[in-house]
Amino acid sequence: MEQNYALLQVSLASPSVHLASPAQNAREHTLLIEQAASAKSSILVFPELSLSGATCADLFFQPALTDAVEDAAVKLAAASAAAPGLLIVAGAPLRQAGKLYNAGVLFLNGRILGAVSKTFLTAAECRYFSV
Repeated sequence: MEQNYALLQVSLASPSVHLASPAQNAREHTLLIEQAASAKSSILVFPELSLSGATCADLFFQPALTDAVEDAAVKLAAASAAAPGLLIVAGAPLRQAGKLYNAGVLFLNGRILGAVSKTFLTAAECRYFSV
């Protein structure tokens, strides 16, 4: 019996994060997406809350921040179009139905595929995020 194996190159990226500046963070992410695509990566994973910064505290509740994060996600979707076949996961605070979630957003081929909420939160994270 012949077996065919496919190799995946998974890249982990640690961008320079600009606290509460999703537009700048999207630019940092885009540079790393370009590098991962050049290196023929299959999957690129960024840290949690990398689009906003993890220490925004009460700023997480400000619509200006969460709106800017949504705009940054749209920019990352566009950047993913230039890296066909590269699955990208970036961390973001996302609003849904009046709640805020610490989520991983998945991008592929110019599209936002979806988001997955963090399910195990520390006591400090529970102050800001829902499960």
